[in-house]
Amino acid sequence: MIATQRPSAVELSMKLEASNAPLPWWVVASVIVGALLMGAGAAIALIRPAMLVTPNAEITAAVRVYAGYLISRNLALASL
Repeated sequence: MIATQRPSAVELSMKLEASNAPLPWWVVASVIVGALLMGAGAAIALIRPAMLVTPNAEITAAVRVYAGYLISRNLALASL
C-alpha cells in the first residue's frame, strides 16, 4: 500500500498566494452586509438599550450589562 503525503500548511498557503483569483461578488457583499448589521446592532445597544427587551420590561442593570457586552462584541466583529 502506497502512503500518500498530505500537503503541509506552508504548501497550501503558497498555493493560495499564487492564485490571484478574485473573490465572488456574493462573498464580498455578504461580508459587507454582515459588518453593517453588526455595527447597527452595536449602535442600537449603545443608543437605545430599551430596544433589546420587550416593550413592557424595565431597564435593569442586567439589561445594561447585556447592552455593554453586545456593543463590545459587535463593534469588534464589525471592525474585523
